[in-house]
Amino acid sequence: MARVTGIRLGGARREAHELLRSEWDYILYQTGFGLVLSTLCGSVALYDICILLTDDESLRFQNEGEVFLKDLAKRVREDHAFVAERRLANALQWEYANQQSPLR
Repeated sequence: MARVTGIRLGGARREAHELLRSEWDYILYQTGFGLVLSTLCGSVALYDICILLTDDESLRFQNEGEVFLKDLAKRVREDHAFVAERRLANALQWEYANQQSPLR
């Protein structure tokens, strides 16, 4: 069963449904904004970089499947500047945004 979490973009909150998971590599989410790729990075300290796929990347995923996602995740890991301007909050922050908090 796909996991559901939440994401905030531009002040709006939407559900994010997990579509694909490659352990220790990436997670692909379907959101109301489009496809979001969360890529695991680091070696000693682990962190994720989340990006909203462009229309072209979404189309390539539809045509090439997981092979494209593996290549894209590798590129994200190797060249953070490639996605710097479209980086989203990480998955842990998504989880927090989906919980009820007395601090809000």
